[in-house]
Amino acid sequence: MQISRTLIAGVLAVIPTFGHAGYANAVSVTAAGDGSFTVEPNLGSDTSVYWCGAAEYMDRQRQGARQGRIYVLAANSQGVRFALTPPAEGAVSSSTNSVHVTGNSLSLVQARQHCYDKNITE
Repeated sequence: MQISRTLIAGVLAVIPTFGHAGYANAVSVTAAGDGSFTVEPNLGSDTSVYWCGAAEYMDRQRQGARQGRIYVLAANSQGVRFALTPPAEGAVSSSTNSVHVTGNSLSLVQARQHCYDKNITE
């Protein structure tokens, strides 16, 4: 049995998307004049939301550059402040991806992987 391309396209259009699309409205990002930016969750607040939001923001700012690291500068109940340079205290060597560890960092590629962890639109 041959399935038409129109039918396949229609089915694919209604399947929920994962990855970046699931995080589209999950965060608000506020840039600061010093090059840092704050990621605030609109939906969910697990680690992946913050790292994905930071990666997506950097993708937009750097037109998809795949190099560099994103550092945690500070975290509080409103959000997490990130930058492309380590905080004054310096970078930390951590085996965790916690956003509550000042100086913790992920490469842009690693941070972007958090966009694929789950679909948070549910």
